[in-house]
Amino acid sequence: MDANPFTARRIAPGAIPYRFDHTGQREALVEACLRLPAAAIVGPHGTGKTTLLRTLRWDLERRAGPVALLTLGDGATRGAAPPLPAGLGLPRALVTQAAARPAWLVVDGFEQWGLWRRVRVVLGCRRAGVRLLVTAHGACGVPIVHRTAVTPRTLAAIHDGLVQDRPTHVAVGDLALALERQGGNLREALFDCYDLHERGRSEPEICHRDASDRGGDAAAAMLPGPAERR
Repeated sequence: MDANPFTARRIAPGAIPYRFDHTGQREALVEACLRLPAAAIVGPHGTGKTTLLRTLRWDLERRAGPVALLTLGDGATRGAAPPLPAGLGLPRALVTQAAARPAWLVVDGFEQWGLWRRVRVVLGCRRAGVRLLVTAHGACGVPIVHRTAVTPRTLAAIHDGLVQDRPTHVAVGDLALALERQGGNLREALFDCYDLHERGRSEPEICHRDASDRGGDAAAAMLPGPAERR
């Protein structure tokens, strides 16, 4: 069966490991976080901030102690919030009396809180001796240690990992076009790949001709292409 390698289950958040740019980058990021009382990972939506945060979480916990992870969406927490003590500048609803103080407070989606809440959390963690690591789409008043971005080469490597030996109707040249069309959002670009694969299954002759036009030299295909298909 010609199964689509780009199904939602295979590209869901957490299903694809974060791809570091070079050997040693993971360790360097951990060291950068350890040097600061508060640190931020920033980048556009869909560029791997949450995946990177959850990857680093285990390194930080191993190096410096327990991590409390909060995931925010629309100003509120998503999923179950861990028990958190008073004195960290957090909303009252998140505070549990007699909760143990973590070594790290990790907040995914820090910009979901307003300015004053963010300031209170930064100052509260500093006073309590709790390290703070956050993600945001842009500057959020916390020193930035890493900016996430997805390049065409990164998308090509992820594509190859998903496809492996499976047949695919996605041409090499489609990848850079999909990433540009989706503004660097990896997951949306992979959804484009899903649609292209499905189209190839239903219209193989048309897609084979289009793929020949789009394919070209593999190296050239990794450069940003035109905004629309030829």
